[in-house]
Amino acid sequence: MNSAAKKKSAIALLALIVAGGSAYAYISRTPHAGKLEKQEMTAEVRRGDIRFTISGTSQLEPKDMQTIIAPSDGTIKSIRLSRIKNVKQGELLFEVSSPTLDTNYQKAQVTLNQLNKELNDLKQQMNSLQTKAPIGGKLVYVNNIDVGTTVTKTTKLATISDLNTLTVNVPFPLEDAVQFAVGDSVDLYLDGFMLTKTGRIQSIGRQPRADAKGGKIIDVEVIVPNDSTMDAGMKAKGEVRIGERIVKSTDQAVLQYRSVVTVLANVAGSIGTLPYKSGMIVQSGDIISTIVNDTIGDDVANKQTAVDQQRITVSDLKEKVDSLKVKAPFDGVFSTDFVNKKTNILNSITVGSKVTTNTQFGGIASLDNMQLPIQVDELDLPSVKAGLKADVRVDSMPDRVFQAEVNQVSSVGNTVNGVTFFDVALAVKNTRDLKYGMTATGEILVKEKKNTLLLPVESVQQKQGKRYVTLVQPDGTVNPMHEVKIGIRSKTDVEIVEGLSENDRVIIPTIQKLAEGTPQENARLRQQFQPTDAAPAAGGTGAASGGGGGNNGAKAPAAPKK
Repeated sequence: MNSAAKKKSAIALLALIVAGGSAYAYISRTPHAGKLEKQEMTAEVRRGDIRFTISGTSQLEPKDMQTIIAPSDGTIKSIRLSRIKNVKQGELLFEVSSPTLDTNYQKAQVTLNQLNKELNDLKQQMNSLQTKAPIGGKLVYVNNIDVGTTVTKTTKLATISDLNTLTVNVPFPLEDAVQFAVGDSVDLYLDGFMLTKTGRIQSIGRQPRADAKGGKIIDVEVIVPNDSTMDAGMKAKGEVRIGERIVKSTDQAVLQYRSVVTVLANVAGSIGTLPYKSGMIVQSGDIISTIVNDTIGDDVANKQTAVDQQRITVSDLKEKVDSLKVKAPFDGVFSTDFVNKKTNILNSITVGSKVTTNTQFGGIASLDNMQLPIQVDELDLPSVKAGLKADVRVDSMPDRVFQAEVNQVSSVGNTVNGVTFFDVALAVKNTRDLKYGMTATGEILVKEKKNTLLLPVESVQQKQGKRYVTLVQPDGTVNPMHEVKIGIRSKTDVEIVEGLSENDRVIIPTIQKLAEGTPQENARLRQQFQPTDAAPAAGGTGAASGGGGGNNGAKAPAAPKK
């Protein structure tokens, strides 16, 4: 074989060992039953501890890390960053001023307020399709209002007068009126009726006026409860007692309703119904007319849609305006090194500096929790689940072991030389000794057994889905196809769960150097020790994934015998 061919064969062998762990190609031969030949190597079945692990090596990185960037084009308004700085969640890091964004937000808010005003007006108009009496009292429709009449929002429909209280402005001589006080009792004498009613002074006028004889008089407003014997339009004189003296008004005054409310249509349309007649008494809330408008419902719906859309626009703009104040997303360490290890980029970013969207300032990392991303062979992937415990060893601290667990398992693989690997992240609690970028090896503990039967991996062969060993029988003869069942495996050993007893001896087949094979052939060899049942694999991908299953804590294997 020439040197190129030898090199190619060696590379193929190396690739298989890396991808498949302890998979071997054995000499294809059929041993003959008989006495054990002295030159053949044997191993004894022994008891010991075994761990099935999957491992890999890479660099530590923070579990939580975020790049800090400029949210928009603008000018630096304030900045509170340095090359390396401890930060707390919510702490203001820097603020960008963007006049364009601020203006757009203010305009959008004004538009939203206007649309809301228009929507509320339309809703009020829709509610006004049924005109309700605002107060109880005597209803009087406007003369030109009838069923079918076209009205606008400002069309006057009717008046309603409150009959419960009447008011009258009675004139008194100025020299007497100045001695009155609000609340004083006033006797009212109704013209043409043998009735006297008692009212109270509500207010006293401030502007005197002259009467027909040239004397000075002033109007005094009197309110009087209505017991249904009075009505607006009646005339009355008043008398007030001042000490022992009776003061009379200089003239009569006309009674009026104290409260008269004008009712407007408040919506455009046409009169549909007028349930009452003028002069009738209505109660507050009674429907005194209905108005027909066929488009108001659609107008409300369309305006509501416009308001909803504008509200989204305002919300989006507000979010952008708020994002101009960049705050720390969590407790951690800010450093410009996370985006540029050679230059402190903050040297060129000061108050007043122009920045563009996505300008990188640095990054924030929470170093309390680290993670180690390792690659796992696709054949081992079914054995890896979130929550599995793991040990992490850092190259720079060989005597320490950090506890970890599987945090995330990728669902997308990466194929190299015909073998597919998947990323698995190990979460590691930091004791402040672990640094970003340190090289470390993670070893995932899939399963372990204590005090179980063990054999060297290379002593077990596979054929047609079954496992066999070459058993040395007590009389010295050899059984070349003694079937066994296996459990878990480490880098060097395999668990025997059925078919052998402690101290049984088996022959270790002679290993033949592997010739170059296709990726598919290599994969078949790597699958030799993969499980056929629910038990974890006795295959080699655990070792292939970075040093793999070892015998951590297991008893030392018995030395092979010749």
